[in-house]
Amino acid sequence: MTLAEIAETLTSADSEERRLATMELARTTGDEAEVVRLLMRCLADNNWRVREEAVRVGAHLVNCLPAVQPCLLDALCQDDNVGLRNAAVAVFGAAGPAAVEVLSKALQASPENARKFLVEALANTGVRQAVAVLLDTVKDADHNLMAASIDALAVVGGPEAEAALTDMLALTNAFQRMAALDALNRLGAVVPWDTLHPLFDDRTVWRVAVPAMGRCRDERAVTPLMTALAERSERMLSELVAAVAQLCGDVPSALDTVEKHMLDMDNRVKERVVSLLGQSDGAVRLGVALLLVCARDLAAIESLMALMGDDDLPQVLVEPSLRWGAELIELLLDRHGRVSMMDRGVALRLASQLVAAHRERGRSAQVADAMVRLQTEVRSSLRHGDEVLRLAAARALLPFAERTDAPLLVQAATGKDWDLSDVCGQVLWSLAEREPAAVRTAVAEVDLCTCDQDLIAELVARLDPERAFARLDKALNIEDPGIRCAAVAGLGVLGGTQAAQRIASVVNDVSLMVQLRAVEALGCVRGEHGEPLGLPYLRELLGSDDAELRAAVVHSLGELGEGPIVEIVERLVQDSAPVVQVAVLQALRRLEAPQVADRLLAALDHNDAEVVKHALEGLHEQNPELARPHVERALNHARWDVRRLVVKLVAKYGDMAAMSTLRYALVNERDDLVRRTIEAHLQEVRKVA
Repeated sequence: MTLAEIAETLTSADSEERRLATMELARTTGDEAEVVRLLMRCLADNNWRVREEAVRVGAHLVNCLPAVQPCLLDALCQDDNVGLRNAAVAVFGAAGPAAVEVLSKALQASPENARKFLVEALANTGVRQAVAVLLDTVKDADHNLMAASIDALAVVGGPEAEAALTDMLALTNAFQRMAALDALNRLGAVVPWDTLHPLFDDRTVWRVAVPAMGRCRDERAVTPLMTALAERSERMLSELVAAVAQLCGDVPSALDTVEKHMLDMDNRVKERVVSLLGQSDGAVRLGVALLLVCARDLAAIESLMALMGDDDLPQVLVEPSLRWGAELIELLLDRHGRVSMMDRGVALRLASQLVAAHRERGRSAQVADAMVRLQTEVRSSLRHGDEVLRLAAARALLPFAERTDAPLLVQAATGKDWDLSDVCGQVLWSLAEREPAAVRTAVAEVDLCTCDQDLIAELVARLDPERAFARLDKALNIEDPGIRCAAVAGLGVLGGTQAAQRIASVVNDVSLMVQLRAVEALGCVRGEHGEPLGLPYLRELLGSDDAELRAAVVHSLGELGEGPIVEIVERLVQDSAPVVQVAVLQALRRLEAPQVADRLLAALDHNDAEVVKHALEGLHEQNPELARPHVERALNHARWDVRRLVVKLVAKYGDMAAMSTLRYALVNERDDLVRRTIEAHLQEVRKVA
């Protein structure tokens, strides 16, 4: 579009037409004054999408056309159009380091009512160079400018900003201290205890000081926080609880003081903590659990179980829970019998984690009775009809499974619940390390002709190799492809020439799933001295008509080392199937061979997007600087997903050139998803460039 056409389109009542015309403005050459005039018109548009587009264009033009900067400064200083002013702030912010000098000079000459907007624009640049300018404005007598400057330092962040804000905590002005402390909280900065302690007694700022005390990493902060827990207002209870948990997580020795305070606390304070059980904030919930466990309060059981979810207990809660001793485990097991199946499972897993932790610390004797009861409950639950409870029981049994558990675990592992089978298989593998004879006896009873679990077949191969081949070979004749897959997996673990030949014989199985599993096993099967017995069979399969099978062969060969990979590159470099080319590139990316870079470069011209993406990633991994021109050129690729990957790769360079490249890409990009990716990475690059 010409400038005249753009100007005409900008008079349209259709905001989308105006937005598209704004995009064209970045690519139009001609009268610079007219370009700037139209840009300012777009920045003042009454539609936010048009203004947003104009900000993208302006961020590009502000470094190209000198006349843009004075117009943007005028827009910052006017009061008639708030949308235009905010858009000007955003343009300067997007311009990054180049905007700092312009805004710094303008601060000295602009009217007082406009200076805070200049400071806001400085903050939006997000670059370290802005800190030096803000350190001057933060000392200004104008409270509005001072407050804006403190907020700006919190936005920019970095060591210099944190140091300046920390120094402000010693000022006599309470407003400045509070604003600086709030900014430090937003930055998550660690402020020394000696700096914070005087503020805690200042009624005007102590509430803002609480989160900072939780981060100070100094045990001396515990007593003031715990004292405040009993004395201060209900409104601050959540912040105090979260701060104590943060402090104990950073300084484990602080737990001694917290525990002493909680055991001495009266019931009124404990009830206040219990009242926070329903909080949605994770930090508060963690703090509630910590304090209730330290107080040995029964409400801690509910709190601990709520924090377990599908994971283990958060580490900060393990030590206080262990200090409660066997009583806590007994309480969990008491609860196990009274709640829903899901909660019963959580109680079992939590009790199991605590028993295991006691054993690791050499305290088995202190929890011996509780451990016996737990094992009984776990084994009973493993036989239960509820799948959720059985799965939780299997996970709970992992730390202390015994030889007598092997038959029960094998029975559960050969059932129809795949999740349960996986967990029981893991427990069996762990148990086999300690009690191989017991597990061998248990799996000897399994009919492999009815078992479709890889782990069981692999255990048979490992623990009973003399009988394994005959059993696995028989299973290969079963109609169910899942059973044949398990048998192939077992043969891969068994190893030896006979196993390799049998695996190779099922590569032409009627089921593609079995074929692929056989190819995978050929990459694993080894001889007596570790030699790769599957290599000759895999080489033959490179000529298969099935592209997916050829790709699987490449993956298996790739596991065998540099020699086979170089060979397959030579044979498959012209393979037309994208899935094969991707597999070849994935194999190449593991190597440092001289021909790798050439093959990756050649793949950049492939017509399949996935191939191109793997080639770009491989080049960037091996030699970022060599890859750079090729990566940047791919910003013009026809596929949006390739361009989106390229944006991420360019951002990794993290320098001014990368920022310039991304800005240029932004004004030329039409895909909204790619644009959002560019904008997000521009923010990151500005912080480090």
